[in-house]
Amino acid sequence: MYAYVAYFAITHCYGFGCSFRVTNLKRKYMNKNEIRYKNYVSHHGLIRQISGFRTYSTNHTLVRFEMSGGEYMLDSLEPVKLTEELALKLDFEKDNSENNKTYLSPRVNGSRMKIYFNRFGIAKFTTSMFHQIEIKNVHTLQNLFFALYGSELVFSTDP
Repeated sequence: MYAYVAYFAITHCYGFGCSFRVTNLKRKYMNKNEIRYKNYVSHHGLIRQISGFRTYSTNHTLVRFEMSGGEYMLDSLEPVKLTEELALKLDFEKDNSENNKTYLSPRVNGSRMKIYFNRFGIAKFTTSMFHQIEIKNVHTLQNLFFALYGSELVFSTDP
């Protein structure tokens, strides 16, 4: 599943609707600034964990995976959409004291991260009473967790 950015142009409108055409369809690649060592990404439909990077020119970065013998182009990677099922596999636990869409992270130094999934399946992390961060992908959750707690989130079972 690729992420695409599409630009639409209205070609003509009638009383019952408008006709659109796609003017520019671009595949949205992962940026090397948003992923890091130990992040999970999708490569040809398989969820894999990054074990290293190698840049061989200013525009090309190669990625190595755990349990894999090769190097792959960065632009062949896609983000893994964060779901409730994947949150559980990352050792998050359902918080039954609140609503059934709230999950608590593994405990690190006595602290736990709390995320919840809204009715659209998008995960949110609340930083204060009025500020929330939307977490769409597994690698974003991993990076946020590492920034807050200095510890890696890894799958406890096969994704």
